[in-house]
Amino acid sequence: MIDAALFFGFGFAPFRGGPLHFVHAFGSAKIRGRLVSLAGSHGERFTSDPAWAAMAAKVG
Repeated sequence: MIDAALFFGFGFAPFRGGPLHFVHAFGSAKIRGRLVSLAGSHGERFTSDPAWAAMAAKVG
């Protein structure tokens, strides 16, 4: 349901497998690291949610 909502609501490309597939394939730790980097460069709007740290610790 989350993937479907993002396909239709935000125009995320369905042929890429959806945003949750992207997180699984790319790695939550890498995504969190990128968000930390962006927050340092561009401010608080890119601050990652604490859930990213929990996912990164679990999955890697």
